[in-house]
Amino acid sequence: MNLRKQSSIKEDLGMFLTFESVENYGLAIESLSDKRAGIEVENVQKKDGKTLVTVYIPNGKLAVFFKKIEQYLDQTKNTDKGNPKNQKLLNNIEKIKLSTLENFWNDNDSFPNDHNSKLLLEIWLRVGENRNEINSRFKEVANQSGIQVSKHFLSFPESSVFKVTASINQLKSSILLLDCLSEIRKSKETPASFLDMTPIEEKDWVLDLQNRLEIHPDHRDVAVCILDTGVNVAHPLLTQSIEEDDLDSFHPEWGKEDHHGHGTRMAGLALLGDLYPLLLSSVSVELKHGLESIKILPPNGENPKELYGRITGDCISLAEIKGNRRRLFHLAITAPDLLIQKGEASSWSAALDLLAFGSGEEEEPKRLLFVSAGNLSPEKIKDYPIANMESSIQDPAQAWNAITVGAFTQKENIEKSKNPDYELIAKPGSLSPESTTSISWNQSDWPFKPDIVMEGGNYAKNKRQEIDPTDSLSLLTTDSAIQKRLLFPIVGTSAATAQAARYGAILSAEYPDFWPETIRGMLIHSANYSTLNLDYSKIQKLKKEEQKKILRTYGYGVPDLNFALESGKNSCTMIIQDSISPFAKGKDGISMNEILYYTLPWPKSVLQEFSTESVQLKVTLSYFIEPNPKRINTKMTSTYACCGLRFDSIGATEGAIRFQKRMNRNSREKIGKGQWETGFSNSENSNWVFGSTLRDQGSIHSDIWLGSAADLATKELICVYPVSGWWRSREKMERYDDRIRFTLICSILTPKVEMEIYSAVENQIKILNLVWLKIVYYRRKVILALLQTFGGSLPKTDLQKLLFLYTQDQEKPAFDFLPYRFGCYSPQATQDLKTMTKYGQVHETQSGWSVLDSLDYRKTLKKEDGDRLHLFYREFSKLRGKALVKFVYETYPFYAIKSEIAETILNKNQWMQVIQSRPIQKEPLLFTIGYEGKSVESYVTELIRENVQVLCDVRKNPLSMKFGFSKAQLKSILETVGIKYIHIPGLGIDSEKRRELNSQKDYEKLFFEYEKSTLASNSKDLKIVADIFRKKSRVALTCFEADPNCCHRSRTAKKLLDFLPKKTKLNHL
Repeated sequence: MNLRKQSSIKEDLGMFLTFESVENYGLAIESLSDKRAGIEVENVQKKDGKTLVTVYIPNGKLAVFFKKIEQYLDQTKNTDKGNPKNQKLLNNIEKIKLSTLENFWNDNDSFPNDHNSKLLLEIWLRVGENRNEINSRFKEVANQSGIQVSKHFLSFPESSVFKVTASINQLKSSILLLDCLSEIRKSKETPASFLDMTPIEEKDWVLDLQNRLEIHPDHRDVAVCILDTGVNVAHPLLTQSIEEDDLDSFHPEWGKEDHHGHGTRMAGLALLGDLYPLLLSSVSVELKHGLESIKILPPNGENPKELYGRITGDCISLAEIKGNRRRLFHLAITAPDLLIQKGEASSWSAALDLLAFGSGEEEEPKRLLFVSAGNLSPEKIKDYPIANMESSIQDPAQAWNAITVGAFTQKENIEKSKNPDYELIAKPGSLSPESTTSISWNQSDWPFKPDIVMEGGNYAKNKRQEIDPTDSLSLLTTDSAIQKRLLFPIVGTSAATAQAARYGAILSAEYPDFWPETIRGMLIHSANYSTLNLDYSKIQKLKKEEQKKILRTYGYGVPDLNFALESGKNSCTMIIQDSISPFAKGKDGISMNEILYYTLPWPKSVLQEFSTESVQLKVTLSYFIEPNPKRINTKMTSTYACCGLRFDSIGATEGAIRFQKRMNRNSREKIGKGQWETGFSNSENSNWVFGSTLRDQGSIHSDIWLGSAADLATKELICVYPVSGWWRSREKMERYDDRIRFTLICSILTPKVEMEIYSAVENQIKILNLVWLKIVYYRRKVILALLQTFGGSLPKTDLQKLLFLYTQDQEKPAFDFLPYRFGCYSPQATQDLKTMTKYGQVHETQSGWSVLDSLDYRKTLKKEDGDRLHLFYREFSKLRGKALVKFVYETYPFYAIKSEIAETILNKNQWMQVIQSRPIQKEPLLFTIGYEGKSVESYVTELIRENVQVLCDVRKNPLSMKFGFSKAQLKSILETVGIKYIHIPGLGIDSEKRRELNSQKDYEKLFFEYEKSTLASNSKDLKIVADIFRKKSRVALTCFEADPNCCHRSRTAKKLLDFLPKKTKLNHL
């Protein structure tokens, strides 16, 4: 009764008892009822030769049964024939027990074994004369248990029938409350129910869902960008999440509207997922992300195949110039006629890999792309699954860095009234009939594709082998032809890919500081095979060829969004974002440079307490490779990827020193031979489900270690190390000093141990993310190591000065500096410190910075940087405050030219050196400058050295994901050093006109048109710049490109000379 009290449910409603017969004997079912007492039979089940009858007994009426039992046992009450009274009722009863949920199950399908997954069910309620009261009470109970109840219900004379979405465990938690329950059945309603409605009925359901959409205030921070046929923004379920400004098209003449319908269908799934369960539900739906659309396909004809890669890149650029959002790109367009031989790279897939990798700069933006695996041609579906095994993943889905999405299905309800002789093609929990695989690449060393699978619908066929993608086996999404219909049935890998992109967007909105590599890693890390009727222990026992077949069919399985969302908060998951310098050039050539070690944070005492308990440790390593797209290299993995990364863990009896020695020895041997794919295995390789032979392919590696808690307690160390790639083999490219980012995710999956670990950790720390999450660029490691070397804390000014002095002797300085109000200053360093404050790695006070992170970052530096830091401390350990500032001003007088205090702390001679370091150029001069490849500090310093007084930004859209170069940031930094900033968008060049630039000839053509149109008709803006020049005399025009010949600013400057004095000179910086 306590549950009823807590839930404000009436206590006088009654209870359910289940009567179980002796095997092979029936029960007197009618005799179990007693209408006068209100006792009613609710349902009857047959199970294992026994009859089970569930009976409702009103409160206070249990005594009626007790009386019948007493009469049965009392021989004085025997009948005239000498038989016990109530013999017919009680003779065959073997057990009487309180009813469980299973006793209410009344369906041809057996009671579900999976008690955690959400199911679509029918809840039958006994209502009698109190229908409204009981219906309201049921909704109240369901809401308290998190059960989703449909808005509409069916009414029968003695029953109300509600559609609900709930797990068995959710219903179990409510069983004591559901006094009105009569039956539970699987819902036989399908998406076809909505498609059979009239447009008016359909609209009513859609508008009901629209009214339940809750748009988060920050929903525009994250977007799924649909690269497809356009999107109809007027659809009622999309209109709040995508605006006209969020649309664009590769060619303006194509228009932005959806000419085909496919793009709008993708948009519905990428925003909301399968609409079918949402329409049946009554709960609100929170949306924390939005949508964008770039039309990549023409209304008529096709794009040239040889330009697929470049067109995709241009479309992505179109989206990015619209502003800084965290974007995830959805590409459900493949080329089935472009054959992929064993997964080898094409120009299109290589372009996607390059787009994901981004710039070679460590902090530059990367991109997360979701690509469909491609669909089987319709005529081959009848040959499922053999045709799927033989049909390859389609171009560009072989891209290493993209998340390639295949399809599985759980759809099984065929409407027999419409399809009486049809049967399912795919069994529930197996490959969707349209999904392609990479099994035909079986002898290939290229990545396993797809990476994951999502629901992609099912097909049915009859005895005549006629195939039908019946609506009841489809997903529901938004239709573009909204004047006719609002809903559309959809199947295939396109639908699966849109749902996966939605998962990625939800994770990105929840964890705004996570990299694209991390979101990708979390999705793969969350995936498993349970929905596919496989478990890790069974897979571990299979032969490698069978395991490979699973990976090339389903990838890493079906993602679990809830698990992924909790991973970022759960103490049983460690997420590390870091970077590594894989190679270094020495006397003997290029060799491996770094192995990074991490201590797993699980409390050993808890694991030892459960020493015999079986546990699972899941590890996922995610990174983006830079591809070498030269066709001659695409057949060899070691020359296609810049490098590879691998993970390994310490053996149970190995010890830290032996583990590190093993890794160092093996790395030298592997790198020396240029080996690529195979990791460094140890004696424990058999504990891993896939092992290094299978997991070490591609640019994402995930595996599960199975063993005892006692053995896991000894596995304290895990490492990330590099293997060969073209950064090493192609020495002339001089990329051997580059760094590569990665994300390492480790989780304990065994629930019993998991809960104990969570409790143990929760008692030790207040904010879990501050301990488990490390986001460390190498330059940030330099800051942290410097702080740790100088006692853990430094005043703000001292830190800037010491950081400046330290970096002056670095071969490649971690930071650049500019002259500022108090001398040398790095805005990037300050930005990094503020970011690390969010991660709990440092703490900011009004005057200084101090380290909170417990990791010793001095050990993470390159050897030469670590040695230099030791000597640096000996030299500057006692220099602080004004003395430190004075030393910097004396030694580097240029950086004191903007200082407000230099004159007061320097003597006359020293002050004269500062004055002499100031730029003295006064000759009128027009400059141009691009910021490509420059830090904001080096860029601004260059302007200062040339005594530039005004910077005119001639970008059409002054936005950049590179720190310091968006309009507001650049304006703020410039004005603090005395340079005026002016943005003149009228002199910019439209981005869509820059799409087909492959040669200098293309640039010349573009600039010729720019001169004839923009410059010839925009004398107003040119005169504005000319007036500024006459007043200030040293003015610079800026845009992105480093080479002025590849940038319109060179033509702008040339035209501007016509408005300036004849002797004005032009200098391209």
